[in-house]
Amino acid sequence: MLAAWAARQSRLRVLFADEAWWGLTTEVGKVWTRGARPVLAVSGGRSWTPVMVAVEPATGQLHSLIAGRFDARWFGLFLAEVAAAYPGERVVLVVDNAGWHRAQGLRVPPNVILWFLPPHCPEANPVEQVWQWLRDHHTRGILFQTRAALLDALCGGLVALMDDPMRVRALTARAQRDQTNARISA
Repeated sequence: MLAAWAARQSRLRVLFADEAWWGLTTEVGKVWTRGARPVLAVSGGRSWTPVMVAVEPATGQLHSLIAGRFDARWFGLFLAEVAAAYPGERVVLVVDNAGWHRAQGLRVPPNVILWFLPPHCPEANPVEQVWQWLRDHHTRGILFQTRAALLDALCGGLVALMDDPMRVRALTARAQRDQTNARISA
């Protein structure tokens, strides 16, 4: 429905956005495995880093912000960055129903339209595939001793994705395929 409408519009971009927490693992602990209690690095450390990402499946363009926290002020800053990347164009930003996406104090730039996913449908957001890739290739199994080391890994992964729009398109192919199907049937 959204993609069909967007296909008929000129100068309109459809992006998907999401947020994720990245934990600083600072300790070694015991984890359960069948028949043993090995000592391994465990997640859920003592410090968390919030990351916001928006992707445009059609082009593979990715925007990100390592935020101070998840709230209306930080999300507003992220929206301003996304809006500035598309001057003179309308941006439909598909988001989930997080409280800061609907906060009264949220400042949405005039060229951005927030489109809300149905509740409890993370599988409908292609950014989930970006998070999986980032974990698999840049943070999984690493015991970060400092927040700076975690930030280096996150920034390295995000820059790698920003520099490789074909990879982002491949990761978010389902959303692009759905948009293309909507254009064909419209």
